[in-house]
Amino acid sequence: MGRRLALILALASMVVLSTAALAELKVENLKCRAAKLGPPRTDVRFSLGETIYLTCDLTGLQKDAAGRQNVEVYFTVKHDTGKTVMTRERFLALHEKPLYETGTLAAYFALSPGAEWPMGNYTLTIEVQDRAAEAKVEVRFTFALSPVKFGIINPMLTVDEAGKGEIPWCVQKAMSAYIHCMLSGPSYGENNRLNVSVDLTVSNEQNQVIGRQRVLNFDQALDKQHVLVPINVGLCFNVSGNLRYEMVFTDNTTGQTASVVMPIKVME
Repeated sequence: MGRRLALILALASMVVLSTAALAELKVENLKCRAAKLGPPRTDVRFSLGETIYLTCDLTGLQKDAAGRQNVEVYFTVKHDTGKTVMTRERFLALHEKPLYETGTLAAYFALSPGAEWPMGNYTLTIEVQDRAAEAKVEVRFTFALSPVKFGIINPMLTVDEAGKGEIPWCVQKAMSAYIHCMLSGPSYGENNRLNVSVDLTVSNEQNQVIGRQRVLNFDQALDKQHVLVPINVGLCFNVSGNLRYEMVFTDNTTGQTASVVMPIKVME
């Protein structure tokens, strides 16, 4: 009886080890995004004030004896000179029963470079620990950081004027929403006067302009000179399709212009 029990336990152990070996812990589909819920972004050059949004799939996750996934994710950021500006900071801790039996977890991260970070090239190391399987994996993401400059950063689509309730860049026809973004590094006139205008152009998939309008004229003295100025533009989506919304910001003090393009899918 003792030998039979030992054999059963040995076979069970082999099955567990075999299953764990087949399900290798991986980080897949790592993408930089234009916003938390925006499309992929290919340009990995950022200026101070911008937020770096990343998404990925953690695959091959195991469950503990209680049927829970136990996952932690750590970030380490190092400048190309070797200086570490972020040391193994935890960005995710999950210990719960999964709804799906796929062993996959879709993860989202937002990294905001600090004002004290030196300019230049960086390497972000993403360390994933699956405590249920006692497994660990690392991947790396490189990006560049430059000083504040005139431009448009952190565009996003929201359901309210206050910038809350961020939504994907995919909406229903007849729906209303707001484009929120930051005007970076504007110039100021006397008495901290900010004078900017925004023109919006909408194009369809054939690059035909189907709408054009000046949506903002702002000429006002502020309490101080702000490096980042929040801007919001209200929209009502009346035409369906894969559309291109381009906003051109003009600094009327210097004549500089900057633009941001948001590909927005409008469903019937």
